[in-house]
Amino acid sequence: FAFATILASVLAFGTNSLVPLVSTGIAPPGVTFKSIYFHHLLMVVAAMALVLLLINSDKALIVLLLFMAVALRSLYSIKFKSIAQPEKSLIIDSSLFGMMMIVVLVVDAFNSGYEYQSIWIFTSLYSAVLVIILVALYFNLNSVHERIQWKHALIAGAPLMISGVISTLVITSGKLGIGLFFEEKVMGEYAFLSRVGALPIVLYQIIIVSIFREIFTKSEYELGNLCFKIMLLIVVGVPVIWVMSPYLDHIFGNVFRTLFEGNSSALYLLLTQSLLWCGIALNDLVNSRFKTARSVLNWTAPTLFLLLVVTFIFINLNDYGMNAFIIAHSIIILVFFSVQSVTMFFKGVKLLKFWLLSVSSYIFLTLTAVFIG
Repeated sequence: FAFATILASVLAFGTNSLVPLVSTGIAPPGVTFKSIYFHHLLMVVAAMALVLLLINSDKALIVLLLFMAVALRSLYSIKFKSIAQPEKSLIIDSSLFGMMMIVVLVVDAFNSGYEYQSIWIFTSLYSAVLVIILVALYFNLNSVHERIQWKHALIAGAPLMISGVISTLVITSGKLGIGLFFEEKVMGEYAFLSRVGALPIVLYQIIIVSIFREIFTKSEYELGNLCFKIMLLIVVGVPVIWVMSPYLDHIFGNVFRTLFEGNSSALYLLLTQSLLWCGIALNDLVNSRFKTARSVLNWTAPTLFLLLVVTFIFINLNDYGMNAFIIAHSIIILVFFSVQSVTMFFKGVKLLKFWLLSVSSYIFLTLTAVFIG
């Protein structure tokens, strides 16, 4: 599933991120729903051709089917958020996981040993429904007979795709680093704690679904206030989860209790990292709206590369524990967000209240986490 998700993000080429720009009438010239749908149709046709070629390879087949499902689900979810229908977006987002739950229940109930076949059947049905919807959307467009300007969608979407990949790498570099420098026991502990540490991100995603369209329609001043309010809720939510942490074993089980007792500081740091994950995600949406993603990438991409190289050398030459590694990763996230925000400022985007709240709260909470741990 993880590989299918990455594949969908890259091969969509940022065209799904253009949907809100088209919906709100601020898309670059030549970018239309027709060109976006056309690109997704090409992806589907290519994936279906590969399915026929790899019909005897269970794993490759499932990856391709999941790729289609993830790519189209993302497209429809963004589409509904862009037209202020968050409830439909939530249904689309949850549908794939609902399908997966059905597969698990079926396999568990019958215990037949046909796990791959069950996944193949249900994923095929789910993907088929999404493909039929895509075809219907494409041919129901009023502009169906107009010339397809696919090139414009790719040119406009490329910086958004690369920006999304870079931002994802900033966050996931923690898991990659743990896998490189630590033994399996530490990897398992980090993986478990990082899932709990993602709770503020769940809060962010719930908020963003309901106000997604406003990010692309409000004035810059109103947008700054909106981002500030979103971040304020996340900032308040992080210490609240800190306080609740000793009691989360009722949700996450006894394993969490054992890990928390020995790694409370690590959990607090991971929860704090989620704060700037939300900040980076908001910056990406704002860059999409103001079409500044390409300019910002000129600074954030080399900055991230330099940060990762320096951190790799530093950690590799010294014998540090998990906490020290998480602190190093926290610094990477802070520097990346700061460079991203400063570059946006010099490109004419002014969200100072949001940025200052994000950075100051992050530094304060990070130092507090280190101190109380």
